[in-house]
Order: sequence, then C-alpha cells, then structure tokens
Amino acid sequence: MVLEASRVSTAGIPLRVPLFERAYVLEGVLDRADGDAAGAALFVTVYATERPRSTFDETAGPVGTADEAALDGNGDEVGAAAEGDGGAPSGSDPGELQLVCRFRIVAVTSEEQDTLRRSGSEVPRALRERIGRAGAATAEAAALLSSPLYLHWGVAYEHANAWCLPPSDILPVKTFRADAIAVRTEFPARRPQLSIRIPLSGSDDESKRIPLGVKAVLFRPSDSRYFKDGRKDFFVPVWDSVCTWAVQHVAEVDGGQEEREESAIRSLRQAVVHGGFGGAYRPLSRDNSVDSVAPAQVVQASGSSSALARLSSSASSLERIAHASPRRSRSLRPLRNLEIGGQVTFEREFGHVGRGNKGALDVYVQHFADAHQYVVRMSTNVPDLTLHWGVGQRKPSQWTLPPRSSWPEGVSRQADAIAVQSDFQPDPEAPGVWTLEIPFSDSGAEEQRAPAAMTFVLYERASNFWSNNGNNNFVVPVAPERESPVDRIYQRHVQKQAAQPETEGELPAGSILAVNQRDLDDAGAAVLVFQFDGSAYVLELYTDCEGLVLHWGIAKHRITEFLLPEDTVSYEAVGPTEPFGNKALRTQLIKHRNIAGVYYGRIAVAKQGAPKALVLVLYRPATDRWYRADGGGNFVLGMEEGAAKALPGSAGCHADIADKIIEAEVEYGSWTLMHRYNMANDLLQSRRDQLDADLMQLLYVWLRYSYTRHLDWQRAYNTTPRVLAHAQDQLTGSLGRIYVQRPELRLWARLCLVLLGRGGGNGQRIRDDILRIMHKHRIPETAGHFMEQWHQKLHNNTTPDDVVICEAYLAFLRSDGDADVFYDALAAGGVTRERLASYERPIRAPVKLYACDTEALIGDFEAYLHVLKSVHTGTDLAVVYEHARDALDAQLQHRLEQIVQERDDHMQDVHGAMELVALVSETRKMLRGTLASEGDARKARDLVSVDLALDALLRLCFEAHGLAGQLAEGDIDVAANALVLLTENVGWSMESVAFSEGAYDLGALLYARQDGPIADPLDGHLRLHAAVARITEDVAHEVVDRLQSSLRDKAYYLGTGCGVPDEAVALFVEEVIRGQLAFALSQLLRALEPGMRQRAQLGDWQIISAGACGGVATHLPDLLSVQYRRFEQPTVALVERIAGEEDIPAGVVGVLTTDTVDILSHSAVRARNEHVVLATCYNRDTFHSLVQQHEGQPVALTCRGDGEVEVTRADAAAATHQAGQATARNAAATSATRQTASQKCIEVRPQRLVLPRDAFSRRVGGSKSGSLAELAQVVPDWIRIPPSALLPFGVCEQVLASAVNAPRQRDYQALQQQLERDAEEDDCRALLAQLRHCIEQLQPPPPLEEQLQTTLQAAGFASADAWDWPAAWTAIKRVWSSKFNDRAFLALRKQSGGRSLRDIYMAVLVQEAVPADYAFVLHTRNPLNDDADQLYGELVCGLGEVLVGNHPGRGLGFVYGKHDRSVRIRNYPSKLHALRCPRGGLIFRSDSNGEDLEEFAGAGLYDSVLAHPPEQTIVRYREQEVLQDRQRLEALLKRIGQCGAEVERHCGGRPQDIEGCVAGEDIYVVQARPQV
Repeated sequence: MVLEASRVSTAGIPLRVPLFERAYVLEGVLDRADGDAAGAALFVTVYATERPRSTFDETAGPVGTADEAALDGNGDEVGAAAEGDGGAPSGSDPGELQLVCRFRIVAVTSEEQDTLRRSGSEVPRALRERIGRAGAATAEAAALLSSPLYLHWGVAYEHANAWCLPPSDILPVKTFRADAIAVRTEFPARRPQLSIRIPLSGSDDESKRIPLGVKAVLFRPSDSRYFKDGRKDFFVPVWDSVCTWAVQHVAEVDGGQEEREESAIRSLRQAVVHGGFGGAYRPLSRDNSVDSVAPAQVVQASGSSSALARLSSSASSLERIAHASPRRSRSLRPLRNLEIGGQVTFEREFGHVGRGNKGALDVYVQHFADAHQYVVRMSTNVPDLTLHWGVGQRKPSQWTLPPRSSWPEGVSRQADAIAVQSDFQPDPEAPGVWTLEIPFSDSGAEEQRAPAAMTFVLYERASNFWSNNGNNNFVVPVAPERESPVDRIYQRHVQKQAAQPETEGELPAGSILAVNQRDLDDAGAAVLVFQFDGSAYVLELYTDCEGLVLHWGIAKHRITEFLLPEDTVSYEAVGPTEPFGNKALRTQLIKHRNIAGVYYGRIAVAKQGAPKALVLVLYRPATDRWYRADGGGNFVLGMEEGAAKALPGSAGCHADIADKIIEAEVEYGSWTLMHRYNMANDLLQSRRDQLDADLMQLLYVWLRYSYTRHLDWQRAYNTTPRVLAHAQDQLTGSLGRIYVQRPELRLWARLCLVLLGRGGGNGQRIRDDILRIMHKHRIPETAGHFMEQWHQKLHNNTTPDDVVICEAYLAFLRSDGDADVFYDALAAGGVTRERLASYERPIRAPVKLYACDTEALIGDFEAYLHVLKSVHTGTDLAVVYEHARDALDAQLQHRLEQIVQERDDHMQDVHGAMELVALVSETRKMLRGTLASEGDARKARDLVSVDLALDALLRLCFEAHGLAGQLAEGDIDVAANALVLLTENVGWSMESVAFSEGAYDLGALLYARQDGPIADPLDGHLRLHAAVARITEDVAHEVVDRLQSSLRDKAYYLGTGCGVPDEAVALFVEEVIRGQLAFALSQLLRALEPGMRQRAQLGDWQIISAGACGGVATHLPDLLSVQYRRFEQPTVALVERIAGEEDIPAGVVGVLTTDTVDILSHSAVRARNEHVVLATCYNRDTFHSLVQQHEGQPVALTCRGDGEVEVTRADAAAATHQAGQATARNAAATSATRQTASQKCIEVRPQRLVLPRDAFSRRVGGSKSGSLAELAQVVPDWIRIPPSALLPFGVCEQVLASAVNAPRQRDYQALQQQLERDAEEDDCRALLAQLRHCIEQLQPPPPLEEQLQTTLQAAGFASADAWDWPAAWTAIKRVWSSKFNDRAFLALRKQSGGRSLRDIYMAVLVQEAVPADYAFVLHTRNPLNDDADQLYGELVCGLGEVLVGNHPGRGLGFVYGKHDRSVRIRNYPSKLHALRCPRGGLIFRSDSNGEDLEEFAGAGLYDSVLAHPPEQTIVRYREQEVLQDRQRLEALLKRIGQCGAEVERHCGGRPQDIEGCVAGEDIYVVQARPQV
C-alpha cells in the first residue's frame, strides 16, 4: 500500500524518539579532572522533529541556526514534546519535518568510561538518565573545559568514507568553512552541545538531497589536536535514521509488528523505486512561502512519501532496509558504436570513476589503415565529466600537448603547456550515457604521426572530484612505439663493451668504461658512451632530441662536486662550449654528419692531470627540463687517474652525512641560512638513534664555517625574517633537547648554540619595525638611498650581518654622521663595503643622515638592535636573559639584572673587572644548579644561552685589561685564587669534571695557606706548582687535544669539500680553541708559570736522558706520526708532543719537547737505552725561540744532569762527527747485546703449557719471571711478591701450529714472509696490524684452560675460584700479539746483526692483580746523575700504567739515599687520572726474550694486559691523606726506597728497574729486571 497524506501529517507522527544514540569516550579532551569526572564523552543523538512554520524568520538565517538559543534550563528544546505525545506544540501550525543530529560533550566517571569501551559506544541506561537530568553532565563538562572545541564535520552522500561540504541551509550558528569538504562549528562555552538540522522535505535540487550520514571529528585549536572514535571518524547515519523513523511511523497501521514492517517496506519501495511523487510536493522557498500555500498542501508537502523519494541516491543503505531489487549491470560495452573498416587495437572498461567510484568509463581504439587514422572513443555513465588529457608521442605515460587537429571540436580548450581538457557530451541514442571521440592522423611525416599513447585523468565538475586510476593516471595505447636510431647506437656499444676482454693494470686504448641510455620523457632518448682512447677519457653523447645541451663540470675530490675545470685539466669539446656561471660548462649538440635525425656531442679530457670524475646533466632549454641519472643525481664518469683523489681528513662514521652537506653547499642553486638550519635540524631528527659525538662534531664544524662567513648565507633565494627565525628556533630547540637528554653530548650542543641566534617570535618584527622607523621619521621608501636598500635586504634576507650594520649605523649617528666611523665599525664586525655590495639585495648607496630627530632615531635603532640580536645572536646577555627570565628564580633574576646594569662600570679598571669575575662566577654556579634540574628542552636552551653569555663576559674581563699579566705581577695568592675561579668556570664551559677537581685541589692548598706560615716554604711552593701543573695538563688534554682530535679531520674534510680557503681550514681548530674561555686560562697559566717554577726552585728544563749530540734541528708536531721515518742525517728533533707509546725514529739523536715526560716512563727508558738525549722545556717561549733560531740548521746539543741545556749553532762537519761518536757507542753496546743474546739458550718446545713459580727459569721465560722467582726466595717478608704462573716460551707457536688453527698459521707465515721482505724500508703498520689480528683469532688448545686454572688454584690465586676463561684467553692473545706492535718492530729494525721478529719469543707472566692505592717505579741507580748511592723513584695513585705509559701529568718524583736513608721530594704529582682494578683480578705481563738483550730498548716494548679493564678515575689529591701529610709521605717513601735497595742487594748489587705498588700497609714488587 501507499503512504497516504493523512497518515503522515505532523500532528500524528512520533517526534523526538531517539533513532540513533551513541556515546564515544574522548581521551584527553578535559583540561583537568574534578570531582567524580574522570574524562569526557561525545553523546550523539538523532531524532525527528518539526519546526513550527509560524516561528520562521527569514532574517534569522538558515533553518536550525537558532538551535542552541532555543534551549531551556534542562537542555531540551522549548516546546518539543511538551504535550507528552510527541506531537507539535498546541496552538502552533504544523511545521517542516527535520532530522536533528545532536552532539553533546558530557563529563563521565571512570566506571562509565570503562562501560562505554566494553559496550562499543552503546549508551547504558544509567548514563542516559544522568545525561538527561537537567543537562548536568553537559554543564559539568563545560566547567572543566578551558579551551574552545569545534565540531569539524561534513556530510557523506555516496558512501560512508566520503566527506562532502554540507549545504548552507543546515549550518548551525558559529559555523565557518574549514576546507573544501568540511566546516567547523564551535561548541558553546556555557554548555558544550550543538545540533545539526537536516530537512526531510526533499528538493529537485541535487545538492539538497538527504545525505547518507554526517562525518565528524572534534578539533581543539589550542594544540591543533583532533579527537576521533579511536582511529575512525565519527559517523552519524542520517539515511538509516530516516528509514528507521519511517518504519516507526507506519506503526499506525493495524496489524502485528511483522505486518507493520512489511507495510513500511512496501511503502518505501514504492516511494523510492517507483517514484510515487504525484503532484503534491511543493518545496518551501522565498517565492513559494507558507503564506501562499494552502494549509492542506503544506501538510502534504511536509509529510508525504515524496519526502522519502529523494533518498534514492543512497540506494546501498536503502536496500539494506527496504530489500530493494538487485543492482543493474552498469557495463557500457553493449553501447559501443563500432565503425566498419576499423581494426580494434585496444579496448578496456575502467571502473571506479567519479566521486564514490560509482561510475565507469569504456574506451576502445580503432585503426583505419586506409584513412591513416586512429580513433579513440570513450563513453561514461557519469554526468558533467571532463577529460584532462595529453599524449606520449614516442612512449606511453608521457604528457605532451596533443596536436590541435585531434581536439574534439567545440568542447576542448588548452589546460596548460602539456594538456587539453575536453567535455563529454550526452549520447542522443543512449540516455544516461556521455561520449567523446578523439581522432589522430597517422601520415608518414614525423610531425603527423599518431602518438604512442594517450594519458589522461577525469574531472567531475559538479563535485570538484578527480579520478586518476588509483594515482597512476589512465593510459590508452594508440599507435605502436617507434624505434629510434639512438636505440641501435646503444645496442652497438653495449655489444662492443660486452665483447672487450677483461684486463688488469693499465687500461688499453679503446676500452669502453660505461654505456648509459636515458629516456628524455617524450622528447626521445640519449645515449652516453664513455671510453678511454689511450691518452684521454672521451664522452660521446647521441640523441634524437633537438636542442639538447650538455651541462658539465668536474669533480676534484668528491663525486658530488660540480666544478669548472681547472687550468691543469686539458679538454677538447665538439660543439659550441662556453662557461655557465662559475661552476659549469655548456656544450651545444650538433647534427651528426652520418646518421639522420641524431644530434651529437663529444668531450675529451686528457689523462695527464685528469680529475676524479666528469660530472654532467642534460638540459633542454625549449621546455626548461633537466635530465639526470637514475635516482635523480648527476651522471658521474670516474677517471682512473683521479680515482684516489679523496678529500683530506675524515668525516668519522658519518661520511654519508658529510657528503650530503657538501653536496648541498656546493651544488644547490638556491641556498640560504634557513635551508642550512632546516637541513641541520632534519639531520638531528632523522638520526636520533644514531646520534653520537661524531655527528655533533660534524654539525659543529659545518655551522662554524657558516658562522665565520666561509659558506654562503644567501644564494638565489629570498627568505623572510619570520621563516628564518622559525628555522633557528627549531634547530636551537633540538639542541636544547639534546642537552637535556644526552649529557655526554652537552659540550657539542653548547658549542653549536654559540653559533646560532635563538630565532623565535621576533622574526616578523625585523620586517615590521624597520618600516615603522622609516614611517615615523619620514624616511622615504624610494629606491637609491642607504636606508631603503638596507630595508630591502632586511625584508628579503636578513642575516647576522644586519646586527653589525645596525651597530655601525648607531655609531655613525652618534658621531654626527662620520662615514669613516660607520665603515670602521663594519670592518670590525667582519663586514666590508664589498660584502655590502655582494648581497642579492645590495647596499651600494653611501650611508647618510636623514632630516629627522637624530636622538629619537638613535633610540629607535637601539630598540631595533635588540630585536635583531634576539633573532641572530645567542650570547648577548641582555637578550638571552629576557628569553630565560621565566625559568629563573628571583635570586638569579636579581643577579643577572645586576650584571647587565653594572657590567660597563665594572669594566672600567682591573679592580672592577676582578669584582665582575667573582660576581659572574657565583652567578654561573647558581645557574648550573637550575640548569641541572631543568627538564624542559626549550627552557634548557635559554638557560644554556645565558650561561654562554656569562662565559663570553668572563672572557672579555680577562682579555680587556690583560688580567693575566696583571695577576702574574701581583701577589701569588691573589693570582692563585683568580686561577681557581677561572679553572672552575672552564670546567663548566667544557662540561669537564677534571677542571673542577683541579680547581678544588688548588683551592684546598690556598685554604691551608691561610691558616698561618708554612713550615717549609719550598714544599708549599712545590705543592702549589704541582696543582697548577695539573690544571695546565687539563688545558692541554681536556681542551686542546680533545678539540684537535674531535674536529681537525672533520674540518679538513668539510672545509675542502665546500671550497673553504685553505688558510681557514688549516687554522680552524686553532681559532676554535682561541674562542674558548680555556684560552684565557692558558694565558694566565703561562704568565704564572715562570714565577711559580722559580719559587719552587725548578728550572726551565727537566733532563730525562743526559748526554751530548749533534744534528740538524727539525721542528716536528709529534713523534708518533714520524716514527717510521728514517732521517738521512743526524737530527735533533724539536717536538711539540710525545705520547709515550711511540719509538724514537731512526736517525734522531736528540729530542727537546714541551710535553711532560715521566723520567721512568717507557719512552724515557728507551731514550736512555738508545743513548738519545731527551729533555723537556717548561718555558714555551724558550722552546719556540730555539725553533725560530735553529730550525733547519746543524746544532750541538748538551744536556747535563744538573738541569742545564745548551743548544749552539755548529757547522755540519762537527755535528756529524758528534753524531757519529754517539752512533759508535750505540753500535758497541749493540754488539755486546748480540754477543750476550747469542750465548743464551732458551727452550721453545715446552713440555707443559703452564708452569708454577718454582719451575721458572731463564730458559723458559724472560727476566721478569726469572727475577721474581729468585726474589721470592730471598727478600724479607715485609716485601710482598704476588702469586704468579707462567705460559713459557713457545706456547704461542705451539698453539699456532695446532690443527684447529691451521688456516691462521698459513696466513701468519705468509704475512711474516712479507714483513721480512718489507721490513727494512717500508711503513709496515698495516702488515703488523694483520699479524696482530691473526694472533688474536687463535683458538685455545683444550688442555690450556684446565692447566692454567689448576696452577692458579695451587698458587693461591683468589681469582681462581671466580674464573673467567674467555677474558683470560683474550688477554693472553693480546700479550702474544704485542710482539708485533709498532714500537717493538721499529726498535728491532734499528738494531744491526740480522735479527728479526722470528728471534723473539713471548712468554706470559700471570699474576694476581694487586688493588693498589699507589704504584711506583724505581731505578736503583739515579739516572739523572748516574749516582750509584742514590735511588730515583716516581709514585702515582692507583696502577702504575699511568706512570710507565706516560699518561698526562707527572708522578711524584723523589731521590732516596741508600746510606743515610734520606728522602728528597723533587716534585709533587700532577697526574690527571688514576687507574683502579677490582680486588682478585688477573694481569698478564709480557715476558719476552727480547727484554733480556742488553742495551736493547726491550723494556716497555711489549704489553701487559688486565683480564678486566681498569676503571679510570679523576684524582682528588686533596683527599689523599698520605700525600697531604708530609711526615706520613716521607715514611712511605723511605719504605719504598728501602725496598728498592733490598731488591738490588739480593740481585747481586746490580742496578735494578723495579715496578711495585702499595696496598694498605703492604709493599709489593710486581717485577724487577736489570736497569740498563
């Protein structure tokens, strides 16, 4: 049956009955929780209602706009269901049927949240009732919301996932358009709920049809956050709700439920499918209002079934409810109009066309050979469709403009340079179908050939929707692809390359190195052939594209470079060639003489002086199109001769990033500071997981080259100040995050922040304020004068130069217009007149005064300078304090304001500067505490900037008045106190605890001096000198070495790659060091050093190996880098650094250094063994004077034991004679060594793998094990000998020969043979490393572990029970492999007599590691004066490796009288670090037969290895009670001296080299051997 008008009048239909109801949990919507409210939910209700027509007011806006205003106190609509029957209010006229979608934000408890999550958003009854009670839950939610919320919504017509813009007549108040498919409506602040009213009176207007549903999300603009139903948008089913309402309405029909539903379904089917509209429907409009329509007609229009008929567009939802008939096939193929005589070459029906994928497109192509024509015919069932199309003349998938003869007439227009748009037209024979026909001529002429394919997309005009075949474009092949002549050229060269024979060594003439074919879109193809003709590298280019240009250059160091060929590069080009800018050449291609339709170019680069590579791209000016290699890079053609020309230095483990940086800096055409900062920030963000010190150092080098203006600040790109400031803000924010989260990277984050302005919100003010100043002072904006030119630069590309320009202009104004003052101030800031003129917005006009109030202009520019600094400067104290103020407590704010206000007054004199130093130091100490607890990255960034500004102020204090010299000339205690402050500040600046500990040690000494006169002034000065020497070592190793090792190689790599001048690259690290606060500290230390040494009665020299020699004075930065070098003539080396691990190079007879060398370190012992004169100069001025006077000249060097050093100019003959005498003495000693060694017999085929101490002898082990075995039997009990075991001579060779190690033995033997061939002359470091690696890969024999553990247990080793065999086996192999370290190899190579490493056997002495409090080394015959009655010793905290390995600083040096048992302390310790090992560990000591060779520098050549690495700690000398108590210290030193004398006596009175340690009250001797 049909729905009758009487049945659907608004007086009888059910209103405000919920048709859809859901509640969605909203995570994080409430700004705070209060009371029982734990969160919020979005409560969505859909119901039908009617709006009385008598209340309609056209002036009030569209229907539904007064929804929220019509709410009563209970949150319900006034009059809605007031009579209790769901009908209209009494006395009102029936109104328009509407479907209301109401959205409420309600507060919910945690239990209600859990219930909603479990129920899948179904609304529990209790929650529904609570929400309905006077709107309490909604009001509670409003009270807890402090930020505005918006409903971001649209409607869905075709399917549930398609957003469309809603019609204007359903928009509530406070609604605005958000984008092309959605609007936003603000929730009222008082009660966060709103309603969307959708009229059910249909319309003939397609845009006003009833939607399938409402799509929505919530949006909070305060943090740009969206709230959804999990990951899905909210969807409110409008159409389903309408159908549900219709079913409820038909309930008025008599009969059961089943009958009612069947009746409703029949009515819906008839109304929708059969279109039972009749003539009753009359839409309400301005022309057909309620006043002109009869009441009966209004009722019928409001509620008739025709209101449902317009829902047919949502058939999919309707069918689910109304069980509509199956969908008809939409295939368009039966409608094809095939013409006779044409061959169908392509046919396809495309689906998913139009919005909602509802349509189809049928395409077929016919070829008419007789007519020389192809015809493409298309048909679609989607109305208002436009074809946006182009053609591929040669290849499919290309876009070029079709020939005009193919454009469908009357419906086509050109869309752009490569496409046409043609509109589909209705098919008169097939209603609901639209067609298009496109003909293509295919004559023989090249310009009239049919294209290879059509490429197109479809545009639906009504809905502004594009169909693009799933983002792949539609492609329809038309004519067959044509073969190009360049295809044959490519195949010919590929075959020739495949046929050429493989060769080794030099390339034969005619070799083809590379063949590459590159498609040129639809313009054709290009073939590149790269070959070698015997004398030159030749590139040939073939193409069928007219007008192609070869854009090329060279790569000198890196393949990413693109440079003009240098004068040293010889080349010839076929085709007109000319420079393009300053980075490339362009060669025009010419027609090939023999191949029609082909264009040709040729470049030949001579082999002699060839660069690393030829780099090129192809360019077509006609279309402004660039063609690059696959992957988007340049074509790179490597040249054999240039392949090894790598960049100097190293980029560490991030070479890929360094290469990207260089590529951007060198190759990008457009580049600015903004691009650089964005790229740096992107690197930090993308490499978070790989972020390490190497990457931060690389970033710092890059940013510093930029900071020093060695990289472009602007290149062919304009950047607004706001955008630049944003980039700075992002980068500095990332550095702040690194500072907070990665403490180990804080130094590099700090150093990077020094180079950057903070950026942020003041960027736009740079543009605005300069205009405001110009307008205020009536400075014209006409071109040609200084201010306007500067204004244009500021407007388009502000840089840190603008700070300098502003400061210079202020100086100019204050000088009453003196131009010289202006340009001098510019030059002081690093900006020259040439730089002003070089800007892309150049400043060429002379500076001038303007007709305005100069004082007022000065005030405005002072304020403007502050704005510029806030963006471009990171260390201006007033600016950075302003940013950081909110993160500081009141006391720090007061301190910083005091410094800002008083700093200029303090800087007037030395006394004021020292007061300022103390004030800044105390402020920094307070600031460090605040910074340590700050977890917010951006606040931490601002606090670090304040600290950096204070650091810069301290540096200024010391440099402005020459404080270092002033303090050195005054009271030593005052100077030392200033040194404490400065050292502590440097520790904060360098993020180094070592400086802080050094400052505390020095401070403790100064505090003790305040208690009264010192009993022994000399001892006090010695202690003070040691504390200062320790700080000096901190500067050398924590600053100079740290920055050198971290930055030098990266500076060379990046600097050379980016084209930075060589001088700037070479001075990079030096300039960095000079810019640190530590440089002021080094100046103070240098000024104090002479006076302190004089008071401590220490000379300028420390003699380590006395004697006389002669040779050519040669200045060297270090010994390590030249240890393999053979000096052809006797050489006296003036060396800056000695590491302690290197061997003295052959030919060096004397060494003078400024580095601290322990007298008993390995390097010192080797120097004495080889009769090389060695001394340290503690006065750098004296040392550099020697370098300047004598470098390159023959000199005579004499070093006496009393500390005197004499260097005099000598003639070459005298120097050679003196060096010859030293060589003769060495040769005699070596001869005796060879004789002694030849008489010694050793066993190299051991019967046991491990021996106990009672089986030690000189036949199975070296002097260490032999001496200890003997001493253990004779020394008194108070001298402890740790338990020991021995892996004797030959065990290593036996393990190597075992079957399990057969492959390694073969490699070992081959490497040894190669080493013996190359040993005399070559640098063998690589071979030695391979031999060490071979040993360290050995597998242990099964009995070794058991024998070693058993022996250790029997000897009483505490560690035998806590056995760690893998660590022990690794340590054993490392001792064995030390046979092949560089210093041992070089020491052996210097000996004559035919010895080789095959003669060296390595035993391993295993000892219990003593957890030493102190370690000592003794020479029982004083090496300084050769006095047999004196013992010389050195003492350090912890293990002895810091002493024998020459770790930074000196050990405590003392002389012990064997007869009177007196102790004289020569110097106190200044070692920076101590090594500690856990109790019960094992140490594996080298014990080779090479160490027994007299006069051979065997001592210290080989390694001793702890099974578990020791812990390195910073020494706190103030806490070492023994060292601070003179009496206890002397008692300890006497016991150590007595120990040495006892060992010497029990060794037959022969001088001994002894190593030992102190643990508690016990003294241990861990090794003893004859002193050479």
